[in-house]
Amino acid sequence: MSLCSLEPEGVSAPQISNPTPHTLDMMWVTPTRVNGIIVEYKIYENGTQRDTVSVDGNMTTMRVDDLIPYTLYTYAVAACTIAGCTLSSSSAPVRTTKAFAEGIPAPSLVSKTPTSVFLKWTPPQLPNGDILQYSIQRRLQARHSLPL
Repeated sequence: MSLCSLEPEGVSAPQISNPTPHTLDMMWVTPTRVNGIIVEYKIYENGTQRDTVSVDGNMTTMRVDDLIPYTLYTYAVAACTIAGCTLSSSSAPVRTTKAFAEGIPAPSLVSKTPTSVFLKWTPPQLPNGDILQYSIQRRLQARHSLPL
Protein backbone atom coordinates (compact mmCIF):
# COMPACT_ATOMS: atom_id res chain seq x y z
CA MET A 1 0.00 0.00 0.00
CA SER A 2 1.37 3.44 -0.92
CA LEU A 3 0.22 6.88 0.10
CA CYS A 4 -0.34 9.41 -2.64
CA SER A 5 0.72 12.97 -1.95
CA LEU A 6 -0.99 15.85 -3.74
CA GLU A 7 -0.55 19.60 -3.70
CA PRO A 8 -2.19 21.32 -0.71
CA GLU A 9 -5.62 22.93 -1.11
CA GLY A 10 -7.18 25.91 0.64
CA VAL A 11 -4.08 27.99 1.33
CA SER A 12 -5.18 31.27 2.95
CA ALA A 13 -3.45 34.64 2.66
CA PRO A 14 -1.09 35.43 5.53
CA GLN A 15 -1.90 38.00 8.22
CA ILE A 16 0.60 40.81 8.72
CA SER A 17 1.18 42.62 12.03
CA ASN A 18 3.62 44.76 14.01
CA PRO A 19 5.26 46.71 11.17
CA THR A 20 8.36 48.71 12.10
CA PRO A 21 10.66 50.62 9.72
CA HIS A 22 12.64 47.44 8.91
CA THR A 23 10.56 44.42 10.06
CA LEU A 24 7.06 42.96 10.30
CA ASP A 25 5.50 39.76 11.60
CA MET A 26 3.67 37.32 9.37
CA MET A 27 1.32 34.50 10.39
CA TRP A 28 -0.62 31.98 8.33
CA VAL A 29 -2.73 28.89 8.95
CA THR A 30 -2.20 25.35 7.75
CA PRO A 31 -4.07 24.64 4.48
CA THR A 32 -7.61 23.32 4.83
CA ARG A 33 -6.55 20.17 2.92
CA VAL A 34 -2.89 19.34 3.41
CA ASN A 35 -2.94 16.29 1.06
CA GLY A 36 0.33 14.94 2.40
CA ILE A 37 3.06 16.35 4.59
CA ILE A 38 3.89 20.04 4.33
CA VAL A 39 7.65 20.07 3.74
CA GLU A 40 8.04 23.85 3.47
CA TYR A 41 6.36 27.20 3.00
CA LYS A 42 7.78 29.60 0.45
CA ILE A 43 7.40 33.30 1.16
CA TYR A 44 6.45 35.76 -1.59
CA GLU A 45 6.91 39.51 -1.21
CA ASN A 46 5.11 41.83 -3.65
CA GLY A 47 4.52 38.89 -6.00
CA THR A 48 8.11 37.58 -6.09
CA GLN A 49 9.63 34.78 -4.04
CA ARG A 50 11.63 36.49 -1.32
CA ASP A 51 15.29 35.52 -1.76
CA THR A 52 14.46 31.81 -1.72
CA VAL A 53 13.20 32.10 1.85
CA SER A 54 11.54 28.91 2.91
CA VAL A 55 10.16 27.99 6.30
CA ASP A 56 9.98 24.53 7.83
CA GLY A 57 6.60 22.85 7.26
CA ASN A 58 5.83 22.87 11.00
CA MET A 59 6.11 26.67 11.31
CA THR A 60 3.31 29.13 10.55
CA THR A 61 4.91 32.39 11.67
CA MET A 62 7.97 34.36 10.71
CA ARG A 63 9.59 37.74 11.22
CA VAL A 64 10.36 39.44 7.92
CA ASP A 65 13.38 41.74 8.09
CA ASP A 66 15.60 43.89 5.87
CA LEU A 67 12.62 45.97 4.79
CA ILE A 68 12.66 49.56 3.55
CA PRO A 69 11.01 52.19 5.78
CA TYR A 70 7.68 53.68 4.69
CA THR A 71 7.22 51.15 1.87
CA LEU A 72 4.08 49.25 0.90
CA TYR A 73 4.32 45.43 0.93
CA THR A 74 2.02 42.47 0.24
CA TYR A 75 2.81 38.85 1.11
CA ALA A 76 1.71 35.39 0.04
CA VAL A 77 2.78 31.91 1.12
CA ALA A 78 3.06 28.75 -0.91
CA ALA A 79 2.41 25.54 1.01
CA CYS A 80 4.48 22.69 -0.44
CA THR A 81 4.28 18.91 -0.26
CA ILE A 82 6.56 16.58 -2.21
CA ALA A 83 3.95 16.73 -5.01
CA GLY A 84 4.16 20.51 -5.42
CA CYS A 85 3.17 23.89 -4.03
CA THR A 86 -0.04 25.89 -3.83
CA LEU A 87 0.21 29.68 -3.57
CA SER A 88 -2.15 31.67 -1.37
CA SER A 89 -3.75 34.92 -2.37
CA SER A 90 -1.92 38.08 -1.32
CA SER A 91 -2.24 39.62 2.12
CA ALA A 92 -3.78 43.02 2.63
CA PRO A 93 -1.16 45.68 1.83
CA VAL A 94 0.85 46.90 4.80
CA ARG A 95 3.21 49.89 4.97
CA THR A 96 6.34 49.80 7.08
CA THR A 97 6.57 52.72 9.48
CA LYS A 98 8.56 55.89 8.97
CA ALA A 99 12.16 56.29 10.09
CA PHE A 100 14.63 59.14 10.31
CA ALA A 101 15.95 60.29 6.96
CA GLU A 102 19.28 58.81 5.85
CA GLY A 103 21.98 60.09 3.52
CA ILE A 104 21.56 63.76 4.38
CA PRO A 105 24.18 65.79 2.51
CA ALA A 106 25.71 68.84 4.16
CA PRO A 107 24.28 72.18 3.02
CA SER A 108 26.37 74.62 1.03
CA LEU A 109 26.87 78.08 2.52
CA VAL A 110 27.73 81.32 0.74
CA SER A 111 28.24 84.54 2.69
CA LYS A 112 28.13 87.66 0.53
CA THR A 113 28.03 90.10 3.44
CA PRO A 114 29.25 89.97 7.04
CA THR A 115 25.65 89.78 8.29
CA SER A 116 24.01 87.30 5.91
CA VAL A 117 24.44 83.81 4.55
CA PHE A 118 22.80 81.97 1.64
CA LEU A 119 21.99 78.28 2.32
CA LYS A 120 21.39 75.62 -0.32
CA TRP A 121 20.67 71.92 0.29
CA THR A 122 19.42 68.83 -1.46
CA PRO A 123 16.85 66.35 -0.12
CA PRO A 124 18.04 63.23 1.72
CA GLN A 125 18.92 60.19 -0.38
CA LEU A 126 16.48 58.08 1.67
CA PRO A 127 13.65 60.21 3.10
CA ASN A 128 12.08 57.12 4.81
CA GLY A 129 8.73 58.92 4.96
CA ASP A 130 7.21 62.29 4.12
CA ILE A 131 9.47 65.25 4.81
CA LEU A 132 7.27 67.75 6.60
CA GLN A 133 9.85 70.45 7.22
CA TYR A 134 13.50 71.34 7.27
CA SER A 135 15.00 72.88 10.38
CA ILE A 136 18.08 75.07 10.23
CA GLN A 137 20.19 75.59 13.33
CA ARG A 138 23.01 78.04 13.77
CA ARG A 139 26.00 77.24 15.94
CA LEU A 140 28.07 80.16 17.17
CA GLN A 141 31.76 79.70 17.65
CA ALA A 142 33.01 80.75 21.06
CA ARG A 143 35.03 83.95 21.04
CA HIS A 144 37.58 84.27 23.77
CA SER A 145 39.20 87.60 24.48
CA LEU A 146 42.73 87.52 25.69
CA PRO A 147 43.77 89.95 28.41
CA LEU A 148 46.15 92.65 27.30
